[in-house]
Amino acid sequence: MAVVLVGALGLALIAVPMMSSASSPTINEFLLPPNPIGPPAPQSTWPDSISAGPDGNVWFAEYYANRVGKINPTTHTITTYNLATPVSTYSLLPQSIIAGPDGNMWFVTGRGGNSDAGSINKITVNGSVTSYPVPASLASPFNIVVGPDGNLWFSTWGGSGNSGIGVMNTAGTMLHTYLTSQWARGISKGPDGNMWFVYGYQQIAKMNPADGSFTYFSVPYVPNR
Repeated sequence: MAVVLVGALGLALIAVPMMSSASSPTINEFLLPPNPIGPPAPQSTWPDSISAGPDGNVWFAEYYANRVGKINPTTHTITTYNLATPVSTYSLLPQSIIAGPDGNMWFVTGRGGNSDAGSINKITVNGSVTSYPVPASLASPFNIVVGPDGNLWFSTWGGSGNSGIGVMNTAGTMLHTYLTSQWARGISKGPDGNMWFVYGYQQIAKMNPADGSFTYFSVPYVPNR
């Protein structure tokens, strides 16, 4: 674990206070600690996702640093947690971090766009990490959200036949897997009680959690201009 106190200077995290339309926003940038992984990992840690936590901090996942961190929005103290010991590879690729209904933060790891199995991961507000492997029938997870049933829903994208949607409870038990013929990426709980996700290259999909049925909507094609 590393703790760093930084000023409003840097290139990684940006805070923009809410302002009225007549005011100019103030942008504060916060420099993250250096990437602990040497070549061939990029020098950038690539913070990928950010979410408010139950402890009052703002949590983030660093894709190229095998690391999850949090920043105190008042003191700007940054605390980071390495996910691998020793820190020697960037193959974990943490991304898509959210606050779970159990008071912990949840995030996914896996080499997106590949058939490699990944994990659904829980980190407590004190930095203790527990990982739950994704079933071999599913590709690497891409995005994770809390569904209308209070469980963790995640999308996966990989090779043909193993992309889809998974459902896990906060005890780490897989409840359901739904395979799709194309990549599933961004996923969200809709106001209608259904789960919605980006499907393939040019479709939006709706899934009914009650019966597992899918409905697909094509997005109009707009050629490059």
